[in-house]
Amino acid sequence: MKIAFARTVALLFFIVGAAIGSAAAERTLTLKSTDVAGAIIGITIDAGRTKITAGNTRLTGETKDGQKRRYVNQDGAVIAEVKLGETDGFKVRTPAGKLLWKVKVTEAKTKISDNEENKDAFELAIKGNAVRVTRNERLIGALDLAPAANGGRTTTSLRDANGKVLFTVDPAVRSVAAGVALLEPIPADYRRIIIAELFARAK
Repeated sequence: MKIAFARTVALLFFIVGAAIGSAAAERTLTLKSTDVAGAIIGITIDAGRTKITAGNTRLTGETKDGQKRRYVNQDGAVIAEVKLGETDGFKVRTPAGKLLWKVKVTEAKTKISDNEENKDAFELAIKGNAVRVTRNERLIGALDLAPAANGGRTTTSLRDANGKVLFTVDPAVRSVAAGVALLEPIPADYRRIIIAELFARAK
């Protein structure tokens, strides 16, 4: 009787612990545009699954065999794949394996390019309490990393080269991820996938 009771208690602790662990695993990032009313990019990371919403766009990243994350749009079409487990960055590829965007991550900066050699790469570098976003040494904008109180939330701001706030970012995370929203030459869906992947890797 005592053994059965002990087993039941242990099972309950396991179930509760798993539920708490699952809830704790979920992380969200929200970018709200200051230019377009109601324009919001929402990203949710839950274990190996990634959800991205932006207007009518819905992208879901599902982990396959623990090796790739496959992104499917709201119409059920696979638009990109990202190989997992690489320690120095990642590559966004077509389902057929063609390189779309290479993301090289080092301690000093993150480089994003459409080629293996990182030529003409966008660069995002943390400098103090900001992320400087540049290309070929030309300033594109900056992401504030110093958190600010905003209606009970802790947020940061994403600005263009002239200092105009384009997005508020919630929550404040010490990561270059949100800065990718400034990279307009990258098609919107791929831009959002790169944001999500960098956010998923943020500590």
